[in-house]
Amino acid sequence: MGTFSTQGITFLVSIVLARLLEPEEFGLVGMAMVFTGMSSIFINMGFTTALVQSDNDTSIARSSVFYFNIFMALLLFVFFYFTAPYIARFYGNDTITSLVRLYSFSTLIASLNTVQTTLLVKYLRFKEFTLRRFVAAVASAIVGVIMAFKGYGVYALVGQSITSSIVGVILLWSITEWKPRLEFSFAALREMAGYSTYVFFTQGVGQAIQRSNALIIGKLFSPATLGFFTRANSLNAIIFKYTSGSLSKVFFPVLSQLKNDLKRFTDVFIKTYHATALIVFLIIGVAMCSGEFLIITLFGEKWQPSVFIFQIVILRAYGAPLNSNIGQAFLALGKAKENFWHNNLRKLLTISSFGIAFWFGFEAYLYVLPVLTVIVTAYNLVIVSRLLNVNIMRIAGELLKCILAFGIGLLPWKFMTIEPLFLNAVVGSAAFVVIYLVTIAAIASENFYRTKDLLFSYIHSLLKKKKKSAKVVKEELVEEQT
Repeated sequence: MGTFSTQGITFLVSIVLARLLEPEEFGLVGMAMVFTGMSSIFINMGFTTALVQSDNDTSIARSSVFYFNIFMALLLFVFFYFTAPYIARFYGNDTITSLVRLYSFSTLIASLNTVQTTLLVKYLRFKEFTLRRFVAAVASAIVGVIMAFKGYGVYALVGQSITSSIVGVILLWSITEWKPRLEFSFAALREMAGYSTYVFFTQGVGQAIQRSNALIIGKLFSPATLGFFTRANSLNAIIFKYTSGSLSKVFFPVLSQLKNDLKRFTDVFIKTYHATALIVFLIIGVAMCSGEFLIITLFGEKWQPSVFIFQIVILRAYGAPLNSNIGQAFLALGKAKENFWHNNLRKLLTISSFGIAFWFGFEAYLYVLPVLTVIVTAYNLVIVSRLLNVNIMRIAGELLKCILAFGIGLLPWKFMTIEPLFLNAVVGSAAFVVIYLVTIAAIASENFYRTKDLLFSYIHSLLKKKKKSAKVVKEELVEEQT
């Protein structure tokens, strides 16, 4: 629940800031983050992932990774400080200079807690991890909104980022037992390097391709266009957070613990993959039907151009959570090298979209993104079926059922025009949910019944806990009155 609270606060703050700031200002931040956003990959060089996967993360290994992170963060901060004017010249906007410098400073601060965060994730201590994120989200939200109201413009977003980094570091250092010792070993780093190197290159290439979207759009088109694309993509990212983003924090360490039992590993992976597919297509359908109403209502009329972009990019939203599960399966089995090479082949397909943007324009670029997601997902299904030595239809069968139900469910909304916009969103979404679930049930999907039972069990446990809490409160009141 804490994770949902954190994400809820973040989303609410994004609504407020979107109303207070202009699309161009979000576009400027996107331009700066193309470069500084890559910093975290170069800072840890895959060593934090290696700590999670390793069975023997000693004190000296942790301290070595910590000091290495600090050194790399300082190096990158100095690098971006002096190269910021050239980045600004590349975009033709002087504001980028200060944004790059400030965001690189925020990354420098955040590097102080990378090992602590990794240890909380590895040992499944998500209560402390969620507490840190929640408090940091609240503190940064207050700073960002106040700065926006005071007229600081784009720097309100920078202030929000820096505050989040500072508060996060303070909290993690206070709630985690581990503290770095004055010890360092290159041998400990070399021992992890065989695994971490491929993780680093995989994540680096992935981040480079992902952020190059903003690079290409920011360079070829206007900051406002990038702002609209960023807003549409941020709603797309919410689907990843609510389907696989939170799950992935548990999924990778759990799979890592099952790496020596391939049968259990395979069963857990396939069940998780199927459950993710069922939920993600349900959320995408509702988002498609209500997207226009939500964007106009939440963010305001000035974000109207984001509606068209959103309804296209949302069609690729299933790719991130499903393909993330596959990548984590490779890493959990220690197949970082194989994942690296497969990832490179996938990214080569993505690069082709940049040529489309250059030669045919922004709209053609948008349409090619969902097509590439289909191709990449199919490729991933082939390689993971070979990795786990199972028939590809054992994994893809449920996915195809979800896609079929998704397409049928959208038919009424596609031909529906109801006024006002709110009613159109409600009727379209309700029709989609009913048709989607009925279609899934009609084709006897095991995944549907499995996920339904898990969901009902979860709701029952919450209600039972709530009743228990109410009973305890009542007993305490009676005792106090006595």
